[in-house]
Amino acid sequence: MCSTFLKLFARGGIKVRSALLVVVIFTSCIVGLFSIFSSYSSELSLVFETWASNENLYVSGEFFKGSINVTVYYVDFEGAEGLLVLVDDIEGYIDLHGCRVEGRLPSVENEVVAGFRLGFQVGDNLTIINTNLTIVGIIFCDDYVSYSVVGSSSLNISLENGFKFYEGRITKEKDQNGVFAPSITSLFSSVLLEVWRSFSIILAVLTICLVIGVFYAGYALVLESKDVFEKLRHLSPSLRKLIIALFFASLIVCLCGVLMGVALGFLGSSIFSVTISLVFGFPYVRPVFPQSLLPFSMAILVASWASFSISLVFCFVRNIREKGS
Repeated sequence: MCSTFLKLFARGGIKVRSALLVVVIFTSCIVGLFSIFSSYSSELSLVFETWASNENLYVSGEFFKGSINVTVYYVDFEGAEGLLVLVDDIEGYIDLHGCRVEGRLPSVENEVVAGFRLGFQVGDNLTIINTNLTIVGIIFCDDYVSYSVVGSSSLNISLENGFKFYEGRITKEKDQNGVFAPSITSLFSSVLLEVWRSFSIILAVLTICLVIGVFYAGYALVLESKDVFEKLRHLSPSLRKLIIALFFASLIVCLCGVLMGVALGFLGSSIFSVTISLVFGFPYVRPVFPQSLLPFSMAILVASWASFSISLVFCFVRNIREKGS
């Protein structure tokens, strides 16, 4: 009997397109938003993670023993936005952040190295305020350096609003006038947690809309196909088997809708990320499939299946009782 329902669904004898469309649209919206938010929050976390992973990395406005003088500028690199980091000791700065370099370190004044998330967007040469720079290496880091171009502080570039500080390693017992960057990470984590809570409310509202929309679509489906269901009722040996078949057939319909919605959601999030990168010059962030999305997708499947199957059975049984009375 379940195969009979599936054949009718596939051939249009029972029109499930509206229910399937509701599942696909809402699932793609939920998965797309979840993927985009997870990927961008993950990338932002990496910016602050380096200080959290290096317990003795110390930032101060005053010089201390073993520190490196760092000046950071926010720059538009010919359409790609990022950071220009000028330091006294490039090799020491890269070692301080635990970076890996492909290529070589700068050996002359106008040579720089670029973070891997920015390097592929700017090419091999840069021009900043009539100063030509040559990228001789790519830096691989899990922090803000991956979005930066690093050069020597001797570069003759007239930029304003630079942020100057000293970075180095120091024991916490010697902490006097600086800060340990894990405090920045803690602040960012607390803000991100609040954003996640607000985002969870949006996902909950979309899920509720999905349940209501699928229930309405299932109810309307039975009303539109009364004649088909009446014929199946007469052909079926028992009402119980017919209801069980409805449950299994609705599960397959919802499963197809969720799978298509997941695929469409990732496609949409990828297009969104590429568009943001090309139009606004932001670094490209690849959409991710976090582990938490798998149980969430299962929850969407169960919720849509329960709503769709209950609406089918409820309306079907109600019609039978009305006929009987």
